[in-house]
Amino acid sequence: MQYKANLSDEMVTSLERAQFEYERSKDLLAYISSSSNFGPESESFEIWNKRSMDSFYNYQMEKRKIEQLVPELFGEEVARKMKRWNVDFGTKEITVES
Repeated sequence: MQYKANLSDEMVTSLERAQFEYERSKDLLAYISSSSNFGPESESFEIWNKRSMDSFYNYQMEKRKIEQLVPELFGEEVARKMKRWNVDFGTKEITVES
């Protein structure tokens, strides 16, 4: 069963920004890893590896904030049975499947 609700602009923007930063740092780290000019031993790799880990942590924290809203938005029973959720950045809507 699917449930939908609107999220605040701030909540959606924070999640979208965190996702973008994580994906960007992950892509740059992959490029640096495969580049003959850098490689895993380089200072650039170390810097972007740290940024990638930090951005992953921030992304996970933003996702956790959304997950913590599920009981408030849809009730405890839906939260317990939740299989997955998704946020549409365009509509600022969360969809929960249980």
